[in-house]
Amino acid sequence: MTLVSLFCFLIALIIALSCLPRGSDLFSPGRVFGFIWSVAVGLADLKLSGFQHTWSVFSWMTLLLGVLSFLAGILIVQVLFLDRKLCSIDEVRESVRRKVFREDILFIAIVFLFLCYASAYVAEWFAYGSLPFFSAYPDKARNEIGIFGVHLFVLVFPVILFLIVEYYILAKKGLFRKLILLSMFLAVFFSYFLLLNRFLYVMFFFMTLGFAYYSSRIVKPRYVLCLVVFVLASLWFIQSFREARYAENYMYIVSKMRFSDRYAALTTPYMYIVMNLENFARAVERLQQHTYGYFSLDALMALTGVKHWVGDYFGIKERVFLNSGYNTFPFFWDYYYDFGLLGLTVLPGIMGSLIALLHKNMRTKPDVRSVAFYSMAIFVMVISFFTNVVSSLNFVFALATLATVQTVLARLSSREPPYHRLMQTKDDTITMDGIMDV
Repeated sequence: MTLVSLFCFLIALIIALSCLPRGSDLFSPGRVFGFIWSVAVGLADLKLSGFQHTWSVFSWMTLLLGVLSFLAGILIVQVLFLDRKLCSIDEVRESVRRKVFREDILFIAIVFLFLCYASAYVAEWFAYGSLPFFSAYPDKARNEIGIFGVHLFVLVFPVILFLIVEYYILAKKGLFRKLILLSMFLAVFFSYFLLLNRFLYVMFFFMTLGFAYYSSRIVKPRYVLCLVVFVLASLWFIQSFREARYAENYMYIVSKMRFSDRYAALTTPYMYIVMNLENFARAVERLQQHTYGYFSLDALMALTGVKHWVGDYFGIKERVFLNSGYNTFPFFWDYYYDFGLLGLTVLPGIMGSLIALLHKNMRTKPDVRSVAFYSMAIFVMVISFFTNVVSSLNFVFALATLATVQTVLARLSSREPPYHRLMQTKDDTITMDGIMDV
């Protein structure tokens, strides 16, 4: 183990231990981003694959510049909020659960989004004649399926699942509605699986994890530890099958791993984490020109329909200088490709500041909307080692959908007649005293 890896893993351990004291903010921006990147850099410096190479000083400087810029953005917001009183985690949870909550409005919104999803899903199914899961060439089919504009309503799938979970956590009653939503949840969850796209499941998982943590007492460090042990045990059980062993041994060989084949199961997760950083370290040394906003404004370019036209006209290559079949880059690659060192210095810092502001807003004015927004920010930080989701039209559309639902829900809930607030006591029962006081 190298000194860099040892130092990074030590930082990750310190961050993990800092989560153990009661009242710690498990998903604060510094903890989430710091833990993810200390683990990613530590693993990358182990150089356990033949596809990895020794990084130059310039590669190290540019990568650390992107990471430190993001952390600096968080630090700036921390300093600005030094004189602000923050709610404790328990106070955030209590505030979220005590706010007036229009269950009927959320239910209508979920049903509407479900109908949009189902209509778009069926339209694409008929347009392409088959789903990727049943296709003769699944990998090719999963990248080709999608009608422009219509496909966005299919990709809103994690928001639908998230809103259903939100309803279950916050709604006090309504067993019949919950049964309907459960059937929708299962239909959306398993139908999207047939499209063979795993990325949005990760988005749903971390959004839900964040919301459950800040709105209830379901998520606790020991429960997270148990979940990790369960997932690892499940993966080990799956890998014990002969077919799975063949697949992992194949990945082990083609990835040119430098450890014993007894640990071949570690190949896929290791390569998915480190090759993004390897691609970045390789590309920054060779990049000779910049694209001046083409990738940073990807969502706008795609929405206006000029993305492919501009790319073809200027001969822009999206993925350059790859040294393996892994073709993703960390989140700040877009900013470096577009604007060089200036973009790498400024734009990650702005992103870090915005996410920190969402966190501070949630800790000072906690409500359902602020918790939902920050839950999506948690996913952005977790996946930052893998890709830049904030420039993607799919993510922007999902964010806009979530923002619309949460804003309408907050405004209509705030217009709830006064007697509804007085009729709610601590145990959420209606009292005659509340009615008489009105």
